[in-house]
Amino acid sequence: EVVEAQARGIALTSFPAVLGDQLLAERHAIVVCGTHGKTTTTSLTVAALRGAGIDPSFLIGGDVPQFGGNGHGGKGQEFVVEACEFNRSFHNLRPFGAAILNVDHDHFDCYPSTDELVDAFAGYLGRVRPGGTALVEESVPKAVLASLRSDVRILSVGSGLWADIRAIDVQDATGRFSFVPMLLGRRLPRVQLALSGRHNVHNALFALGLAHIAGADVLLACRGIAEFTGVRQIGRA
Repeated sequence: EVVEAQARGIALTSFPAVLGDQLLAERHAIVVCGTHGKTTTTSLTVAALRGAGIDPSFLIGGDVPQFGGNGHGGKGQEFVVEACEFNRSFHNLRPFGAAILNVDHDHFDCYPSTDELVDAFAGYLGRVRPGGTALVEESVPKAVLASLRSDVRILSVGSGLWADIRAIDVQDATGRFSFVPMLLGRRLPRVQLALSGRHNVHNALFALGLAHIAGADVLLACRGIAEFTGVRQIGRA
């Protein structure tokens, strides 16, 4: 198909380029990246916004039965996107709100060394729009933050006492966790996740932070997060 398109003189471009240059150009792009957890966190962010009465557009790298698929054109200005570091494709995007869930070495064909991976994530943060906000997991290397503009706000997410967004009083009910979110010093009501696994507390904190950046009512956003039932697993009907 590519050869035939070239023979006919049809312009070719990549999906990330179309996404960044056309679909997101005039929207409030909320972009989620990291080595793992992207699909669930992007979905939780959409659930948080919907819970708060916002109808965002979204593109997610997995099928979400609760949303009727992996993509939607919403009425709001917000466009939530799952982004991948492979081949530096996330450098095509200019987020208004950017999240880095974690930076673990992956895609060795693109990043033979950890330094190259860190540099790629730094380049992604360097593209956050003026006045935007970056949510960064507290253990992400400081070098990743080196290219941030001075007018971009940084919020840390994690379990440490000084994290801007964190969970306290985490409780395990046979694999399904609940927690009390702390958002910029504000204690919110307990959230009981429908998802299994402690790692989803981490994902939910990012979703809450991104909803806050978008101007959502955080109490309603917490309700949307609690009601999210998950991404379709591969091999299941």
